[in-house]
Amino acid sequence: QPKPVYPAFSKRAGETGKVMLRVLVDVNGRPKEVKLEKSSGSDRLDKAAIDAARNALFSPLMENGEPQEAQAIVPIVFELEN
Repeated sequence: QPKPVYPAFSKRAGETGKVMLRVLVDVNGRPKEVKLEKSSGSDRLDKAAIDAARNALFSPLMENGEPQEAQAIVPIVFELEN
């Protein structure tokens, strides 16, 4: 799961939300393409989620013992801790 950096301004402003990304993962587990599927409503949170996904390492889909390129929907939730 990608680990986004919570934007400092968003934290101070109390922004929270859920970002849905469509990620094309290559056979090595690297994100080949990252697209915003559903916005959190905050450009800052959306950008932080996209940046995290672009730098993440995923487990590739395995079929018959062979890694395959595949798309995945990746939810990233930004919540403020109490």
